[in-house]
Amino acid sequence: MSSIPVFDVTFDFSNAEWEQTRLFDSDLYYVKTSDGKCIYGGDINIESLIRRKRASFNANPVKKWKNGKVPYIFDATLPDGPRNNVLKAMEMFKDCLITFVERTNEVDYIKIFVGNGYWSSLGRVGGMQELSIAPGDSNDPVGTTAHELMHALGFWHEHTRLDRDDWITVKGSENSPFFKSNFAKHPNNLDIRDRDHGLYDLKSIMHYALIDYIDPTDNTIISMSAQREMLRQNINLGQNNVTLSEGDKAAIRKLYFNPQGEKSSYDPSYWDGHYKKFYTNTPPFQPELSTLQLKFSTQSPGNLTFSFSGDGRDCYGPFNIDKGQFDRSSKNISFIKRYINCNGNAHWYYQGHYKHKLFFGTWGNAWNLNLGYFIIGLVSKVEERQSLTGIWSGYYFNNLNNVNNQMVINLTSTAIRSRYGDNTISGSGSDNVEEFTIEGQQSRDGLVNFIKTYSTHSWDYDGKLSGMEIWGKWYNNGTPDSGVFLIWKC
Repeated sequence: MSSIPVFDVTFDFSNAEWEQTRLFDSDLYYVKTSDGKCIYGGDINIESLIRRKRASFNANPVKKWKNGKVPYIFDATLPDGPRNNVLKAMEMFKDCLITFVERTNEVDYIKIFVGNGYWSSLGRVGGMQELSIAPGDSNDPVGTTAHELMHALGFWHEHTRLDRDDWITVKGSENSPFFKSNFAKHPNNLDIRDRDHGLYDLKSIMHYALIDYIDPTDNTIISMSAQREMLRQNINLGQNNVTLSEGDKAAIRKLYFNPQGEKSSYDPSYWDGHYKKFYTNTPPFQPELSTLQLKFSTQSPGNLTFSFSGDGRDCYGPFNIDKGQFDRSSKNISFIKRYINCNGNAHWYYQGHYKHKLFFGTWGNAWNLNLGYFIIGLVSKVEERQSLTGIWSGYYFNNLNNVNNQMVINLTSTAIRSRYGDNTISGSGSDNVEEFTIEGQQSRDGLVNFIKTYSTHSWDYDGKLSGMEIWGKWYNNGTPDSGVFLIWKC
């Protein structure tokens, strides 16, 4: 990936002197440059973090720029080409309410100069801080500069998030200091609000390309690949070197102007909004959809376990959520659902796991926790009609293998000239079995029916479009009510 400086040609990584520091209860490996800079992750100068290391600092490692206003100056030696690229990159942030202004007398500001490659400090350091532009000309990608400005605003690399294993696979020599510096996940002790902003963004300008890299310290291969080939084919992962993604913009707005409203795909203690619980009993499957609101406790983000309560309603009536526990280390969840009309005497036990924006698992009573299955997902409050065209991801499951069967579908929807307002749908996808094709239709009342065809057999899917989700059951003529499914639009 040439535009994002993982392998900056101005750094001789093969002969680099690697140093190690203890920050956030983790060992960080970095390159010490000849002029004293400490480069972590290929382009993040952590010199100030090392200098300011102390116990109280760990609680708030990244400082923001007040009111989103970032003063800067250009070094007098910066050529016109790179200077114009910087100004173009700064224009990208206007939609995010971030303003870059030429410095007058501000104490904290960024000095932009031509240095030994592209790099920046993380967030507002205090006083004068530097942002380095590699020697080059006006042909250098503007997105590379925008990437460094994102670091200056306080953002880490997207592919080093704690939840990245749900989306991509990274393989390499994990004992290599180069791997630890450029491809390891974020330090464990960072506050989630200063680490992962919003849902995992496969299109982020902060995401590296899914290609093979050479570790220059030992000449081994470091590979980055998508969890599903469909994602790689339909989303240019890490190759966004042109502009900010919509996820980047949303993350900036939430970090700077709405910190209480931000969501993380890893830690639900910072989620808001409505949840939907989709559950079923043992065969014959009768899928039901209910709504609920989960209320997570406001404990310290450093705690591993979060308590929560909640309430909701399903086909049997209103209920309360009691004794809810979520462990963000194991990602396990458990709670009790008590029906209000029965004074809480009718209740069910739920236990499950978290992955890909979903809680899923089994429910039952005190003697048998395997009476049925459930999925809980955070959904949009807007239930407006959605176009089916696009990428959909989710799960299908049955009574034999639970809910770990992920599938990704690329759908196309075409309107039919019909008094009923039906649309035909077609597409292709892949799951844990193999690749498949999709043919079906969507009715005006929101019903979605399609046939999922593998190389040797096929399944019928009957579902309903609800907001950003399609949920229902799957079967064939020989095995009616074989299972249920839930997919959502990416």
